[in-house]
Amino acid sequence: KHTGVKVAYYKEGGNVLEEENLLAIRNFEHWLQASAEWQEACGLDVTSQDATLTTATQQYSCSPGESLVNYVWPTFDNGNGTGLDGVSVGSGETQQLYLDGAGLRRFPVEAVIASFRDVPMKHDRLQRFFPKDFVAPEGGESASSSTLRSFFLFSQSVGTGGYFSSNAAALAAREKFFGGDLHGLLNTYQKDLQELGIRVFYTSAQLDEADIFSALFSDVLLSLIGLAVIFLLICVHTGSLWLACAGSLLVLECMPLGYVFYRQFSGLPKMSIVNCVATFVIIGIGSDMIFVLTDAWRQSAFILPHSNQEEVRKDGEDEEELDRIERAMRSYERNLEKRLAWVYRNAGVSCLTTGLCDASRF
Repeated sequence: KHTGVKVAYYKEGGNVLEEENLLAIRNFEHWLQASAEWQEACGLDVTSQDATLTTATQQYSCSPGESLVNYVWPTFDNGNGTGLDGVSVGSGETQQLYLDGAGLRRFPVEAVIASFRDVPMKHDRLQRFFPKDFVAPEGGESASSSTLRSFFLFSQSVGTGGYFSSNAAALAAREKFFGGDLHGLLNTYQKDLQELGIRVFYTSAQLDEADIFSALFSDVLLSLIGLAVIFLLICVHTGSLWLACAGSLLVLECMPLGYVFYRQFSGLPKMSIVNCVATFVIIGIGSDMIFVLTDAWRQSAFILPHSNQEEVRKDGEDEEELDRIERAMRSYERNLEKRLAWVYRNAGVSCLTTGLCDASRF
């Protein structure tokens, strides 16, 4: 399974190709690749069938990845492993460039861009790194662009001889890294980039989903504040703290119960973004039903007639055998039953219909 991540750097009204800006970008990407989470996700290559002997060999596609800074700061080597970066080779010796962005000497950006333009490559680096309207400089002009892109590709091996024994295990690891670890790293405050006015953007299917859920979670916290306001209104309207607590609890418990029923009957592995929006609808409609039911209960006291002595005698009991207190209690209980049946028959049906319509909508 391959998962690509695109990171874009943007400096409004400025040139992101200036040396200090590229250096800040290089430091940021090296910081990402040096994190334990990145190295774990980028090192899922099998070097031994024994899991305890498997070493984390970093994949070149994600460390260092595909970035302009790798070309601007390449590592020099004389080819036999004895050369040092930044040291010139002797006569007759060859020198190799490792495009890892870890070198000490800096290539001019204009020279790197000219090589992209003039040297045939499998992929057009100018189109990948720069926006569509970018024009390579000529005649000694300085390169200028407000936007720069970098690409990183993470691969996971599954099956016989693979790092993961099943697709489920690979999916869990992928969701943990992209939805949690990497999303947190990319949103970490970067002082150097911020001071230079460089904004960092990123995109991939998993990161986009993590962004949406992160924003949605923040909005859910705000909806809980709204629920606190509704709680106070219920207390004032009903005049009962117990009713306010019980009603709010019933509204909140709809969320985990709804999630369980959704997973059970839909058979889908996870909920979509649209389903999560139902949180706000549940709080709004749930609190509205509390007001409807409490008002219906109050109305039932005036609409329904109270039990009287004739109703008591219909049971075949002698009125003289019942004292005044017992008759009053039985009359009160029968009246409660009638009122409750009236509330469910009228307001309850309306609440049920409203709930089913909104449930089917999501």
